[in-house]
Formats: sequence, structure tokens, C-alpha cells
Amino acid sequence: MRTTAPIALLLLLAPACTGPEEAPAGELVAVAELPATHVAALEAYGRGGEEWEAMRLRVEADPELARFMVDNLLIEMVRAHEVTGGSEGRRARAAFSRARAELIRMPEASTPVLVEMFELSDGIVATLVGETLVGIGRPATVAATDLLFRESQRTQRRSAALFRSLPHAGRGEA
Repeated sequence: MRTTAPIALLLLLAPACTGPEEAPAGELVAVAELPATHVAALEAYGRGGEEWEAMRLRVEADPELARFMVDNLLIEMVRAHEVTGGSEGRRARAAFSRARAELIRMPEASTPVLVEMFELSDGIVATLVGETLVGIGRPATVAATDLLFRESQRTQRRSAALFRSLPHAGRGEA
């Protein structure tokens, strides 16, 4: 399911994020056009530390803001991965690791988006998303189960490979 909520690239946060080609969903808008709460969340993420820790609680409590941040973290993760071997490799690896860690820390908001991207993405993005789902663990196992029954054989094959690495979901797994 695609959303029309605005998303912004984390251009001010990671030099690896430079264009909208692989945006997961929504409409890309300039940071200046975003609601104040969205800008505050981006800025808090950019500064990190205690400010981001406090903001993350606000983000997780607001489904729209959480989706906005998940979309942007996913963009940052993919873009940073694309340039990890370049001249900005060290900085890109740090941006990648941080974005991935945040997606894992917000499983309720990130898992549905990651599952959608796993099905719709090319091989590299699907691999990155799959690794992030594995990092999420049990909540991702239940959410990804439907992927096994999609029409696309490609999705079925990828899903079967993904389930080799996901943990058993316990009582939540059929």
C-alpha cells in the first residue's frame, strides 16, 4: 500500500543521500515545506544523542511521523550503502549502520514498510531490507509470512530465503 504522506531526503544528515530515485513511497518535498514536527524530528535525528532519544519517543507515538521517519531512514540506509566503497566510505558506513539500527529499534513502524519494500525492490534493496527484517526478529517473522503466498515467484523465492534467517515467531507463527 502506497502512501501520499510527504517524505524528505535526509540531505542535511548524510552526504550519501543525494536524489529521490529509490524513494520507498510518498511524495518527496523540500525540508522547508514539511510540517514543523517533521523538521524537528529530522533535526533531532541529525544531532543524535539525548535529543534524538527523546524525539524518538514522540516519533513512535505518532503514526504519521513514525512513517515519515521510517521512509527517510530507509532512503538513508539505501543511499549510504550505495557509496560505502567511495571516498566517503567511512561516513557512509556510519550513516548506513545508524539508519539500519533505528529501523530495527522502531519495529512497529518499520516492519510493514520493510516488508513492502522487500517485495517491490530490486535485489540489492531487497537484500538490505531482508537483513534489517532479520535484525528486527520475531515481529518481522509474523509480518513477512504473507510474502510466501504472493503471486510473484521471485517474491516467494526471496521470502523462502529470508525465512532461513528469521527466528521462529513462537505463538504468533502459523
